[in-house]
Amino acid sequence: MKLVTYWNRLEEIVLGWGLLSLALLAFVQVVLRYAFATGLDWAEELSRYASVLLTFLGASLGVKHGTHFSVEALVKALPPRPSHGVRAVASALSAVLFAVVLWYGTVHAAKLLRFGVTSASLRMPMWVAYAPIALLSGAIAVRFVLDAVRQARLALGRAPAGEA
Repeated sequence: MKLVTYWNRLEEIVLGWGLLSLALLAFVQVVLRYAFATGLDWAEELSRYASVLLTFLGASLGVKHGTHFSVEALVKALPPRPSHGVRAVASALSAVLFAVVLWYGTVHAAKLLRFGVTSASLRMPMWVAYAPIALLSGAIAVRFVLDAVRQARLALGRAPAGEA
């Protein structure tokens, strides 16, 4: 459980500082472009890759906090136990989807590593830019599995510790 707590905290810290850094980099770019008619060649490329990483990181935290949008008309119309059953199935299917993204993301990153492709401005190995998609898809899949188990327990009338 300490590993989960550590991962949760790390996600929040990286997301917070990452968003702040992205905003500062964008501000510096705007000032350089409009005030000095110049810019940082690598900033837009870094911003693009950082945005993808932060999007997947935010999605993982969204699953943790249950803040992703969803169509809840059916879930709200059902009694509590069947409602939890539907949520368990939805979370399990979402876990499968992100496990597939994990698989194909890993395959793609491995191909980029094998071919030795680098980015245009940063000269960064492209597998580094694509690896977070696979890694964080795995984290999202794990979070959906945990939610599916929790919802299934609630559907069966066995509330997890600390829940009613």
